[in-house]
Amino acid sequence: MNVSFLSRAAVLLALAAAPAAAQTPRAVITGFDNLRWGAARDTVTRYWRETPQSETTERGMTFMRFVDWEGMQWTVAVHERQGFSHFLAKSVPTLAAERCPRVFEQYVRRMQRRYDDITPQGGENNPGAGNLCEEVRAGRASARYTWTDPVNNAGSSVYIDPADGRVVFTQETAFFRDWRAQRDQPAAQAQAQPPAPAPAAPPAAAAPAGYDSRLWNPREPAVQIPFGASRQDVVRAFGEPVLEDTRNVGPDMVDLIYSRGGQGVVFTVHRTRGMIRASNSTGLVGADEPCNAFWQRMRGRVAALFPGVTPRGGAHNPRGGDLCQEVQAGRAFAEMVWPTPDGGSVWLRVGPSSGAISVAVSSADYHRWFDTSAEGRERAERVRRAAGTP
Repeated sequence: MNVSFLSRAAVLLALAAAPAAAQTPRAVITGFDNLRWGAARDTVTRYWRETPQSETTERGMTFMRFVDWEGMQWTVAVHERQGFSHFLAKSVPTLAAERCPRVFEQYVRRMQRRYDDITPQGGENNPGAGNLCEEVRAGRASARYTWTDPVNNAGSSVYIDPADGRVVFTQETAFFRDWRAQRDQPAAQAQAQPPAPAPAAPPAAAAPAGYDSRLWNPREPAVQIPFGASRQDVVRAFGEPVLEDTRNVGPDMVDLIYSRGGQGVVFTVHRTRGMIRASNSTGLVGADEPCNAFWQRMRGRVAALFPGVTPRGGAHNPRGGDLCQEVQAGRAFAEMVWPTPDGGSVWLRVGPSSGAISVAVSSADYHRWFDTSAEGRERAERVRRAAGTP
C-alpha cells in the first residue's frame, strides 16, 4: 500500500472536516468601490479626481460635496483621525417622477447582488400602488432597505427620503454612526424631556451684541465681533475677505465677504459706526440634514436666545417638500424676524433666488440706515423685487 498516498488523503480529509469557524470571515461593506474606509482626505480627492465643490466641518468630520454624477448628488465624509467614514448619494431634484422608482429599484438590486450573503432589514410598503416616490413623499408609503456587515458593523442603505421623495444611497462605518448619535444626542435629550413650566413673565430679550459664530454652529470655536468693530477689527478676527463690495451699501459702507467651509459670511461695516450687520448663509445644509430640519433647528436656536420676543413672519410650504427648493421654485416662503428692544434684529430666511438659508444679526444703526437712506431704500426695493412682493 502506498503510504505517501494515504498520508496525503488523511491531510485532505482533515482539511475538509475542519470547522467553518476556523476560517476568518471578511468584511464586505468596506467603503465605496475601491475607496476603503479610513482613507485620508487627499486619497479621497485623488480617487474622485476633482476638488470638492464645497465642504463643511463639524466635530472633526468634514463633509465634501462633489459634482453630480450618474444623476446623483454626492457627499463624502472624512474624519480628522478615522479618515473616510461615510458617503451619501441623493438623486438630483430634476429626476423625472416616472424614473424615480426605477432608480430606487436599480440601487436596491445592485446592493442585493453585492451583499447577497446579508439579509437586509426593512422593505417597501405601498398600499396604494401608486408612484412609489410620490407615495413616500405624501406619507402614504415607505421604502427603505439596510444591510449591516456582521464583521465590521458598517452599514449600507437605499431609501426614498420622505421629506422630498428623492432616492438616497448611503454607506457608513460604525464609527460614523456613533459620531452622528453623539452629535444629535443633545437635541434628542431636549426633545425627550418634559417641557418646563412657563415662567410667570417672559424674560427680557437681550439685544444682539454683534456677530457670534456659535449662533450658526455652537460646536465650533467662538468668533465674536461686536457691533461698532472697525474693518481692521473684523480682519484681525476673520482674516482678509475674498471680496469687498460697496454696490449694495453705498459710499459710506462696505460689505466684507468671506467663504468658509461652504458658508458665506458677510460683515457690513460703516465708515464711522463700524460693523452694523453680520450674516451667515449656506446652500449646503449638511449631508444628513435636509433643509426643513436645518430651518427648524436654526429657528429654535434663535428663539431660545430671544425668548421674550415675538417674531414676525414664518414658513409657508403648502407642498411639504424640501423647503429650500420650494422657496427657490417660488412655491413656498420662509422668513422670520426677531426685533429687539434697542431697534436691532435677528433675521432668518431662505433666499428666493439662491435657496440658501441665512441668519443675519443687525444693529439699530443698520436699520436706521436701511429705513432712511437712499441706498437703504434702493436695497429694500431690490429685496422686494427678488422676493416677488409688490
